Amino acid sequence: MANKKDKNQAAHMAPRLRWIVVTLILLGLGSTGARIWLFKTQPDAEASSAWSIDFSIRLQAAKPGAEIDLAPPWDTPGARLYSQQLTLDGLRLRRTKTDNKERRHITMVAQRAGKLGLEAEFSIHRFAASHPRRAPKKVILEPDERQRLLGKAPGIDPHAAAVETALGKIVVGKKDQNSLIQGIYDYVRDRTAYSNKKGASTASAAITSGRANDLGRARAMVALCRAAQLPARLVTGFVLVEQRRGKPVHWVQVYDEHRWRDFDPTQGFFDRLPDNYVAFSRDGPLIELQGASIVSEEYQVSEADIPRMIGNGNHRNPLTILNLARLPLSARATLAILLLLPLGALLNTFVRSIVGVQTFGTFTPAMLALAAIYVDWITATVIFTIVAVVALIGRSRLPGLQLARAPRLTIVFALVALAMALAVSLMAYFDLLTGTHVILLPIVILTSLVDRIYSVADEQGLHSAIIRLLWTGFTAIGCFFILTATWLGEWLVDFPEMHLVTIALILVLAAYRGPTLTRFPGLRWLGTPTRKSDKSADEE
Repeated sequence: MANKKDKNQAAHMAPRLRWIVVTLILLGLGSTGARIWLFKTQPDAEASSAWSIDFSIRLQAAKPGAEIDLAPPWDTPGARLYSQQLTLDGLRLRRTKTDNKERRHITMVAQRAGKLGLEAEFSIHRFAASHPRRAPKKVILEPDERQRLLGKAPGIDPHAAAVETALGKIVVGKKDQNSLIQGIYDYVRDRTAYSNKKGASTASAAITSGRANDLGRARAMVALCRAAQLPARLVTGFVLVEQRRGKPVHWVQVYDEHRWRDFDPTQGFFDRLPDNYVAFSRDGPLIELQGASIVSEEYQVSEADIPRMIGNGNHRNPLTILNLARLPLSARATLAILLLLPLGALLNTFVRSIVGVQTFGTFTPAMLALAAIYVDWITATVIFTIVAVVALIGRSRLPGLQLARAPRLTIVFALVALAMALAVSLMAYFDLLTGTHVILLPIVILTSLVDRIYSVADEQGLHSAIIRLLWTGFTAIGCFFILTATWLGEWLVDFPEMHLVTIALILVLAAYRGPTLTRFPGLRWLGTPTRKSDKSADEE
């Protein structure tokens, strides 16, 4: 009777479901086409341009595990990074967090000793401001950061005799801080002649010899400011002009009245730089090496075609809210992964509805894949295996008590935490640990997964639990390839409305009542028998 009622209800819903699916598909495709037409017909922003800054670095690593830190470009009021591509030879990318709001880097690890290669392409959109320049945001320096920006750094010694002697001459007659900064700037610009090839590159040598390159001049100004108790830092970046054989440029930022002021004593810019200056490194080298050295380095700056989807970065039309491609690269990278997650759920729905096998949870495979992209696959595999085995064995050895869900999950949570600690220690012992980012593995997801594994093993047997775990793992691998398809994520950021089609496909799969692959004679071994009591173990 119940089956007949369900069939009648399904037949009643079929026409309505078809209309919903067709409507969603038409809305998704129609809005995508409208977006393409809109950006194809709208005029380019005035004075808008796109630029490509290309790095070609050859390195020599003393041993495997050598680290290379590359500083990426920062967004400015007139320019922003919209794409970056890395090509690595003998290097492996390690995902790292920004040290703080003013320092960040891309970290790569040498996989072997010897010659290595690094190719990097940074695409930058430079746009015209369509509104008045905003006042700089107020910056508060922490005491330790202030102390660091007053101290010694490579090529910068504020306590050197030459620096202190020069400062003694500069401070005469200076009544306030602004006039002191002006005096330091004038001294470096007028007393140190610019020489690209024979000029000094350290602060002391620049002041002593009176001849320096742009790096030496910038370091001299930083050293003099720090000696005068003015926090200052060296900035390294590029100027957006055509350069077949480009080179990094250096300038100075001085902390004054809760803001950073920009100075370039070589080009003669005081307190403000042109909008085509793009900073890569603040108070640090462009490329920082540990256990490796640079054999050769080449840089090229060239103008490129403007992708219409990125729009005008400063345009204030409310319709630009719908254009996710205008957002900074870091925000778009996060959104790209977020928009790929529904495709992982779609894959899991396909596995259940068409293949006819069960996985642990609707979102568990996608969440496991999401955790794995923040660590290398070896770390993810080892952690997942050890946690599953140790926690399952520990859970199964508990006395046969009828525990409520909360204390049962708490016990499993503790076992998972201990298993992760054991896995980290084991990997460190065998020199497999490449970072502490294993904590990004969702311990809550693993806890729920282990609890479901034990529940299915208790009700259906260990064989059924293992088969379901394997399908969860296979689906997670598929989700991993989906989540790492950066081109697909970037496309979804440009056209997020295409997820209306994703919803339509999920509805079609949910309504499917035909034969599954595991019902065919040669494929029945892939599935496991299910019972009504299993439904609670499948729900998230």
